Amino acid sequence: MNSHIKAVDINNVWKFFNLGGTVLVEGKHGDDIDVMPASWSMPIDYNKLGVVLDSTHYTRKLIEKEGYFLLALPTVKIVKELMYLGSNSKNDVDDKVEQSGLKFFNIEGCDFPLPEGCVAWAVCKVLKEPHNEKTYDLFIGEVVAGYADDRIFNDKGEPTFETAGEELSILPNFGGAYFYSLGKRVSVPGY
Repeated sequence: MNSHIKAVDINNVWKFFNLGGTVLVEGKHGDDIDVMPASWSMPIDYNKLGVVLDSTHYTRKLIEKEGYFLLALPTVKIVKELMYLGSNSKNDVDDKVEQSGLKFFNIEGCDFPLPEGCVAWAVCKVLKEPHNEKTYDLFIGEVVAGYADDRIFNDKGEPTFETAGEELSILPNFGGAYFYSLGKRVSVPGY
């Protein structure tokens, strides 16, 4: 698994999270970790990402304590784990992450365990915006580290889903368990 994971230029990370897929949001404080899916995330700038996290979410509480979060792009491979994580709260199920079956791996120099079954990961430092966080539940993070699966993203940060196979497709979500997979590239002649 780790042999395909490469560090990427933080100024290219926005490209991975501009594809409209569901993300996994990971928060941690000490040994306490929580992971939740979110469909409301987006690039804010070349090295900044945003995600909407309701104030009741356990993940948000960890992020507020630690000042960092991880975003990851899950694939079709872990859709069952993703649904479990989104259907259960660590406020109610203390071992939610373990019960989900989600597995992790570590990369030297990264303080976050990275969820397996994803194709891109971004570690973000929270840029405190109290008004946005309270009023809109919007957290903005400056990317401090980025990683990508080289089977999906080339050296320029461009996606190559058309050659990777459906199991490595990210998951655009249209509410609940309504997902799509990606795979066909559309070229525009002359551009």
